[in-house]
Amino acid sequence: MTWIAQTGSGQRNWKSVALSSDGKRAFATVQNGYIYTSSDSGLTWTERTSSGQRNWKSVAISSDGAKAIAAEQNGYLYTSSNVGASWTERNAAGKRGWYDATISDDGTKMTAADFGGFIYISTNSGSTWSERSSTGRKDWVSIV
Repeated sequence: MTWIAQTGSGQRNWKSVALSSDGKRAFATVQNGYIYTSSDSGLTWTERTSSGQRNWKSVAISSDGAKAIAAEQNGYLYTSSNVGASWTERNAAGKRGWYDATISDDGTKMTAADFGGFIYISTNSGSTWSERSSTGRKDWVSIV
């Protein structure tokens, strides 16, 4: 019913936002910028420079907000297991046109959509990835 502008994070080209199941933890990505995290339902934001300044397209977080996956368009997938404080490049899936990514409630299962390519799945928190070529090569833009 009511929206409150959170101007403390500044005006940016926001691309994706994800919330923990209780709504307290929030992650957001900025195109050609950084990943931002909040632990107070978006009232204040922390710029996570450890994620690197990239062409972020998507972010998803586990239900408790501890684990996350972020997709860099024409780059790599990145994961975090410490509430977004640090990020690990997951180059096993390759450098691709990542457009969207999802994560399971417990953060162990992840999926990612490659625009102009395939769907990829990880069952070990992003350590390894399997291409699902049976889906066909498509212009994937979203995955749930």
